[in-house]
Amino acid sequence: MIKVYEKEHVLCVEGILEETRNKIFVYLVDGMLIDTGAEKLQEELVGFFNDHSFDQVVLTHHHEDHTGNAAWLQRDREVPFFIHPLGTEILKEDGEYPDYRKITWGNRKAIKTQPLGDRIRSRTLEWQVIHAPGHAEDHVTLFHESSGRLFTGDLFVRVS
Repeated sequence: MIKVYEKEHVLCVEGILEETRNKIFVYLVDGMLIDTGAEKLQEELVGFFNDHSFDQVVLTHHHEDHTGNAAWLQRDREVPFFIHPLGTEILKEDGEYPDYRKITWGNRKAIKTQPLGDRIRSRTLEWQVIHAPGHAEDHVTLFHESSGRLFTGDLFVRVS
């Protein structure tokens, strides 16, 4: 099941996996798709992808709940895919995950990506790319300074 809503000029897709109640998020901001969601939600996400325009895909890291639909999108859309340089090698091969992760999220197929630099430009905005290893060695966050928007993938510190 997915829920789509807009907040502060960002289209948010919240996916809920019925069996486990785990959530995934995909964002569309200024023509830039951030992450592609879990393969397990592909049927519902394909409708969202087909209904919206975007010029590029930025992956916050290689994990299957963030990249599970990237191969489908790459076959369907002629847009560039970006990830941290450490992730470009990882994504050249199909995902190899333990069974519990495949059961929870699905898997991911190999895709071709371009390495992110220190900045990336969406249609009208420039974003700082911040390497944030820990959760994954190729994990990045995207920061737009003037609006204060920060897309963190799986990074969560705490509510203050």
